Amino acid sequence: MVRAIELSFPQREISEAAYRCQQKLENKEEIIIGVNEFASNDASIEILKIDPRVEQKQNAMLQELRRTRDNSLVRKRLEELENIAKSNENIMLLL
Repeated sequence: MVRAIELSFPQREISEAAYRCQQKLENKEEIIIGVNEFASNDASIEILKIDPRVEQKQNAMLQELRRTRDNSLVRKRLEELENIAKSNENIMLLL
């Protein structure tokens, strides 16, 4: 494999495979909906803009939650979750 890398064999194979794939798409030998068939040219997509005050309100609510919750219980539950995740047990049973 070292010699193959020195001769750029893997890179060449990847490049050629990508070229063949692109040719199939362009010749419509392979169809990908939205890419080379039924692609929309409608550029008038409405972008959702969120008021920065919403972010500030959410951050304030999160800070309040973190301030008022039982952090020792949170740590205990996260530790339980971590232990189950490391085992073969079902995580969903914990939740």
